Amino acid sequence: NFCTRSGNASDFCVCSVDILSAVVSYDEFTEWYNEILAGQHPTGEVVSKMMSVGKKVVEECQAK
Repeated sequence: NFCTRSGNASDFCVCSVDILSAVVSYDEFTEWYNEILAGQHPTGEVVSKMMSVGKKVVEECQAK
């Protein structure tokens, strides 16, 4: 479940963004975003961090 999907409660989105911003800095996120737009594949470290965020969102935000 992603915050950008239609029908998700605003509490779920707030929770998701709170977790993302606690784990990933704005500069780090911007760097990842630009790399993805440039067609680059994320490093193992980036993938690991992204998966960690996703897992926390499922665990902590799903019920919201």
